[in-house]
Amino acid sequence: PLRFEGGADLGSTLREWPTEHCVKCLVFYHPEDPEELRAEQERQVLLLAQACRRTGHDLLIEVIPSRSDRPVDERTLARAMKHFYALGVFPDWWKLPHPGSDAAWMAIAAVIGDNDPHCRGVLLLGLDAPAAELEQAFWMARRHPVCRGFAVGRTIFAKPAEDWLAGRIDARQAETAMMDCYRRLIESWERAGAGR
Repeated sequence: PLRFEGGADLGSTLREWPTEHCVKCLVFYHPEDPEELRAEQERQVLLLAQACRRTGHDLLIEVIPSRSDRPVDERTLARAMKHFYALGVFPDWWKLPHPGSDAAWMAIAAVIGDNDPHCRGVLLLGLDAPAAELEQAFWMARRHPVCRGFAVGRTIFAKPAEDWLAGRIDARQAETAMMDCYRRLIESWERAGAGR
């Protein structure tokens, strides 16, 4: 279940943050999770959303369907988002894994369009995917205006960090490898956008 680093008094924690900082919350959530777990996740996200509104912070909700034996299909992410909107949670941004199809992207866009015309959109999550796999996801994502960009980390830093920690490369080589990977991803994102 979701727990917050600053403890239960979210308002006090967020008042210490500059207002231009965006609050990012990762929640593992599947619409078919057990009721008790789902209710706990929903309660926590609602508390955070209320605290963000009171303190003037933007909110980014990252939804990853729970790791379980429950199937994930073209509607899973859209259904999860719809549950949060029904609770009164209106994030400024969504951060989502690649949904896998144009139909899934259209379902996501429809949920946002039906519930929050002020939402800034979706950032594509990497989930430690290889760069080549992410580049394929970019081509699909760029066909859907609701996807505004990507926010990946491990794809960029995991291998160079592993090599640096093991002493196979020095700090400068690690830095160069991360910059090169990030640059290639940006170029791939731009190419995908030019091709839509």
